[in-house]
Amino acid sequence: MEHKLKNNQKIETGKWGEGIALKFLLGKGYQMVERNFRSTDGEIDLIVMKGSDLVFVEVKTRRTRDFGSPEEAVDDEKLEHLEGAAGWYLQQHPEFEDNWHLDVISVISASGSNAPEIEWFENVIAS
Repeated sequence: MEHKLKNNQKIETGKWGEGIALKFLLGKGYQMVERNFRSTDGEIDLIVMKGSDLVFVEVKTRRTRDFGSPEEAVDDEKLEHLEGAAGWYLQQHPEFEDNWHLDVISVISASGSNAPEIEWFENVIAS
């Protein structure tokens, strides 16, 4: 039962972080295209656009740094899955084939904190 509660808490924390990241990007002039795009290679948390640039965004959220920074969870294997999922999306939207990149956004906020700490890693993978 405790394991299930921890999983639910992780999912809630992740969804909360995605919302924070989306609000952050919208504030920077990006427009949301899709949220939680799923393919056989994995899921992309956010797909946004600014001008003609399509951006796939992986959001990692933690309540503390006790187990490292959120972005440390985006290892080579995770990047490979994200690139594969982006490939699936681009097959459906070939107009973006040469004009996309993948960013990682790290969100850290302790419970009850009003100001989450956001770090944005741009162009982790680019077309």
